[in-house]
Amino acid sequence: MRLDRRAVEETIPPGVPGAFALGHQRPHDAAACISFVGRSDTALRASLLKHVGSHYSVCFWRPARSSIEAYQHQYQLWRELGGPDGYLRSGGPPLPPAYPTEPAADEQIFAS
Repeated sequence: MRLDRRAVEETIPPGVPGAFALGHQRPHDAAACISFVGRSDTALRASLLKHVGSHYSVCFWRPARSSIEAYQHQYQLWRELGGPDGYLRSGGPPLPPAYPTEPAADEQIFAS
């Protein structure tokens, strides 16, 4: 999705943890060039909004039900997008959350 304020605010509810990847659209190519993988253990929306207006123009994200799940999503994105091969600006492997949280058994990511 395009990384702009409106898209982020309309798509991601506040207070949801998750992982994200940032990059830019290549000219004359439908594929995005991803160069950064990050996460928020508490507020994915707020984390992405910090990158609006930066040199990143596209993003994709995975919501999570807990900081542990956000970390797992981030690690998976990091591996899939070339982190072990040094292709990402986000550096080495992600670190686990300092204060891990687990979701309640019946917790949903997005309210109906």
